[in-house]
Amino acid sequence: MPIVKGGGEAPKVKHLYKVTFKTNMDLVLGPIVVYVDGDTKKILGYGVRE
Repeated sequence: MPIVKGGGEAPKVKHLYKVTFKTNMDLVLGPIVVYVDGDTKKILGYGVRE
């Protein structure tokens, strides 16, 4: 589940998708991760690149 900005409770969604984008900096930073609500197609949050 994505980190909730400003704290608080994570949203309740029926279909949560984790979309991963590979980049040429994955070895250093890791992939870009986006969490999407499958019903509304809205972006819910982003994963942290490490």
